[in-house]
Amino acid sequence: MFEQSFVYNMFMEFLKQNKKIIVYCVVLFGLGISLGTIITGNNLRKKNNLIAAQTKPVHSSSVDYKFINPLLGYDTAKATEFGEYQDLQDKLQKKVDSELSNSAITKFSVYFRDLSRGRWLGVNEDEQFSPASLLKVPLMMAYYRVSESNPDILNKSIKFVGGSDINSIETIKGSQHIQVGTSYTVDELINYMIIYSDNDALALLYNNIDPKDLTKFYNDFGILLPDVEGSPQDFISPKTYGLFFRVLYGATYLNRLDSEKALELLAKVEYTNGLVAGIPINVDTAHKFGEYGSVVGGQIVSRELHDCGIVFYPNHPYLLCVMTKGADLNNLQRIIKETSQIVYDAMKKTYK
Repeated sequence: MFEQSFVYNMFMEFLKQNKKIIVYCVVLFGLGISLGTIITGNNLRKKNNLIAAQTKPVHSSSVDYKFINPLLGYDTAKATEFGEYQDLQDKLQKKVDSELSNSAITKFSVYFRDLSRGRWLGVNEDEQFSPASLLKVPLMMAYYRVSESNPDILNKSIKFVGGSDINSIETIKGSQHIQVGTSYTVDELINYMIIYSDNDALALLYNNIDPKDLTKFYNDFGILLPDVEGSPQDFISPKTYGLFFRVLYGATYLNRLDSEKALELLAKVEYTNGLVAGIPINVDTAHKFGEYGSVVGGQIVSRELHDCGIVFYPNHPYLLCVMTKGADLNNLQRIIKETSQIVYDAMKKTYK
């Protein structure tokens, strides 16, 4: 009892003698907390304002409408601005840097978008490539768009009379293709063009669509196609191309039935050595690949290989577009496969 009383008395005496100092310390401590809160709050507001400024609607670029302004989707800040997916960003950057350090690879770009959250990231996502067979997707979409006002166009019959076999120039060949002397509906030709990447089907469809309808389609997306003669082949980036899949998933351009039909076809694409090779076999992927070879003196001096689409990870689908350029096709396929696996593993970690 005596010790407790002694300690208490000593403590009270200390308070009496140092009352002003203690009050000053408490005030200064409070001011420090308040100032820190204000600074943190200002920094947070600045960051939120920056993110908000980067969130912009993507409207159709068409000038055909007087009273409406069709919405295609939204562009937002990179996921890392929200403090998300930094680990995936770092891994993809490391992968790209590692591959580009090899002289066999001259271009490598990645665009990723978590479709359930609207977050995206990329590495060299604005670098341009030759889309090659990737352009079969917008051609399909253009036909479906026309069919909404002219349903009979999909039943139009077109005869394949032959000529030069465009499929012969492809390294990655489909197991089926249209036959000379046979007539096909537009709907059937679209199936061949998408599932088997049939270039002869592509040629028939391209030559039988009104050029104004195709031009209008690309204008809606703000994409200017280069002239065929004397223009650079590289004109589309992974981020730009990804918009086609975004509007299909959100049904913001085609109606719901046609958007579903298009993605269902893309989920049947025969090619499986790119994105599909990097994910489990039971996960649906609606995608399209494209290959292009630069020829000099009759020899292919470089190749481009791309694979873009939606991976339907359970309850959290994501868009992934990988574009590559290098000397060896098998090496490019390996890169796309490994990139796909990196992203899928990151989704598993995020959505355990």
